[in-house]
Amino acid sequence: MNVSKIRVWTSVIVGLILVISLGYFIWNVARNEKIAQVGTTVPNIQLPSLSGKTVSLATMHGEPIIIDFFATWCPPCQAEAEEQAKLASAYKGRVHLVLIDRMEGVGAVTLFVQKYRLNAATVLLDYNDEWAPKLGVIGQPETFWIDKAGIIRQHFNSEMSDSQLAALFSRAASSS
Repeated sequence: MNVSKIRVWTSVIVGLILVISLGYFIWNVARNEKIAQVGTTVPNIQLPSLSGKTVSLATMHGEPIIIDFFATWCPPCQAEAEEQAKLASAYKGRVHLVLIDRMEGVGAVTLFVQKYRLNAATVLLDYNDEWAPKLGVIGQPETFWIDKAGIIRQHFNSEMSDSQLAALFSRAASSS
């Protein structure tokens, strides 16, 4: 296959992914689902952890939370993971890092957690991608800062640099 055909197919595939993502987002809005926004209370996300135990976000109120929607195959998610692991350890007890995987199995996510040493994070599995649309998430990584009262303070809808992540954890910790 020549280079021009590869470019055409790549453009078609990327276009389809964007159209499908946008369509899915619009479909959810059309269903009148309320999308949580900055300044509103985060919904009580309840998902299984890697161990299979259901974890409720409501049990974490009282401590600032950084929520990151990710996928193991996503290069920007991989780029953020090492810094997230460092910050989750450094801020343990002051800021809670919750990683929500979108539609993957336990095996792939476990390998990702091990590879990037994300042991200080709470990792949840959203097998059906139920929660992303409720927060207006259409891609990954997307990151939220939830204050200790459960209010969404910030939403970042793209990859964050190491310095941006460090500043976010610092801001979250100083708010408590």
